[in-house]
Amino acid sequence: MGRRSQHSPEELRQLILEAAQRIIATGGFSELSAREIAREIGYAPGTLYNLFSNLDEILLRVEASLLDRLDKALSVGMEDRKGTDAVRHFAVAYAAFAYEHTKLWHLVQEHHLAVARAGPDWYLEKVYAPANRLEKVLAKLSGNHDAEEAARTARIIWSAVHGIIQVAMTGKFGELPQSTTVAMVENLVENYLIGLAASASKNSDGHLGDNDRRSRGTSRHAS
Repeated sequence: MGRRSQHSPEELRQLILEAAQRIIATGGFSELSAREIAREIGYAPGTLYNLFSNLDEILLRVEASLLDRLDKALSVGMEDRKGTDAVRHFAVAYAAFAYEHTKLWHLVQEHHLAVARAGPDWYLEKVYAPANRLEKVLAKLSGNHDAEEAARTARIIWSAVHGIIQVAMTGKFGELPQSTTVAMVENLVENYLIGLAASASKNSDGHLGDNDRRSRGTSRHAS
């Protein structure tokens, strides 16, 4: 690390975020404090508040960096995959990433803003990036006929996959190995997509039945 005078404000911001990430990755979210970050980078605790509004902002920035890495992992996991195969690999890559970064992943689950609110727009954009990525796949799967339905389905699958992983990693119902969690999210996705396909087929048959009835009625009137 260079001398204090050698760090620009932007460099110092990066040092703070990297230190916060190291502390969490090593000891967990509970080990993080402004004093511990300051000790790690060799600055006074007050320095942090010259660059960030509070500890919440630092944590949100660390979470944002993690979510960027998650989105990249999803992109790699889904690369060259199409349709239901892409959705399945979304779930597998999501679980693999969470298990690879266990302590940092707990930050996403455990960190709550001091003032109850959803979070700034730049943060929410990263939170919803996985669902938005999944939405594009589902829209193509449905032939781009119903964008609203694709968005709704993407959020359902994303939320369900995230929920299974969260329960598995908290250990509240017993420790679950990664292989078990992956099998669970794969099963979830497979069965949900089968249900969607069956529902779409049923609706399609229903519409065709209506058309047939209208056609027969027209023929009778014509005769």
